[in-house]
Amino acid sequence: MGGFCNAPLAGYCTTNDDGNSVTYTVRARAFSPSGTVIDVRQTGEDATRTALAVCQALTRHGALDLAKAA
Repeated sequence: MGGFCNAPLAGYCTTNDDGNSVTYTVRARAFSPSGTVIDVRQTGEDATRTALAVCQALTRHGALDLAKAA
């Protein structure tokens, strides 16, 4: 998303291995000074595609506007 040190963005990825397949759960949040929180979580088999989908969802929900306002 092009975040920077002062951007109110957070992201975290976990690996889920059930013995048959590996999936990745990516969770990201964007925050505003007024208390607005955008929280997105998605699970997929490809970590890069899953992270990209989360970034796109954050963008659709206005996270870039929150980051620019910080």
